[in-house]
Amino acid sequence: MKNLHVTLPDEMVARLDRLTAIEESSRAALVREAVQTFLTSKERELEAREMHLYANEMADLSREFVTWSAVEVDAALSGVEW
Repeated sequence: MKNLHVTLPDEMVARLDRLTAIEESSRAALVREAVQTFLTSKERELEAREMHLYANEMADLSREFVTWSAVEVDAALSGVEW
């Protein structure tokens, strides 16, 4: 594990402190959870974007493929546990 130094605005620290009291957790644990959630969300967005770009590149080969794949990409990604 690595230590990171992050400067946060006072308001954000106050909100974090309120949540740590409610969750009976530490700042570090809540920040780790938040970063994990953020990274997972961004990775999912990037994967979806790449899949949609590929489907659009295939448009010249088959319009039906693009129509089908856009729906399938969304369905496939919604079923993935990130």
